[in-house]
Amino acid sequence: MWYKITNLGQSSLSVDNYLITKDSRLSVAYYSFDHGLSPAKWDLHITDLRLSDAARYQCHVIQKD
Repeated sequence: MWYKITNLGQSSLSVDNYLITKDSRLSVAYYSFDHGLSPAKWDLHITDLRLSDAARYQCHVIQKD
């Protein structure tokens, strides 16, 4: 899950590859270069950055067995 954290609190942006936010400028990408043998990489992309995007962003990953 990706979160945007501001002084007003946190808001969820995504779950897995699915966006919760309605902001079309955001997207989430998942990369697994060796088919799960090493940790995967999750990226949050924001296009057309604005001053209102200034915040801390945090990714929470839960590993499935």
